[in-house]
Amino acid sequence: MKFEIVFALLFFSLHIMNGQNGSISVQIDKDTLYLDEALNVEFIIENCGGNFELPVFDNFEIIGGPNVSSSLTIINGVKSQKMSYSFQLLPIESGDSEIPGMRINCEGSVIQTETIPIRILSKKEPGDKSYNAELHSFKFENKGGNSSNSSKKKRVLKKI
Repeated sequence: MKFEIVFALLFFSLHIMNGQNGSISVQIDKDTLYLDEALNVEFIIENCGGNFELPVFDNFEIIGGPNVSSSLTIINGVKSQKMSYSFQLLPIESGDSEIPGMRINCEGSVIQTETIPIRILSKKEPGDKSYNAELHSFKFENKGGNSSNSSKKKRVLKKI
């Protein structure tokens, strides 16, 4: 009798551990950009192990990535895992483009993300207030609590 109870508990705990539904999503940092701006794309796979196909980025040059991150968490017998693949892309020519979907085989079924339309503009117009990294100053905090501004001029060191 004890064996049957232990077997039933073990069976249900394994079912709970694998009961999470798999999902895949895509995140981008902007949908309209200029030719000289980079686009960050991140594909996130949750609770799904299996074969996947990374997309081919037409009209983009890969300048960074794939950067891979993964995590596995088991809390009270419930397992969840997450993998992310991120890319930095630079557009090749202006016009309408798209980020293609990613496909993964998850527990016997194929999951695919939808394509994401991207608009690439050729040049900035005068007076355009969009993001420009050269115009921003960044403030960083270190562990000691002292702050430093990146917009400060550095001292010039001279050798004697």
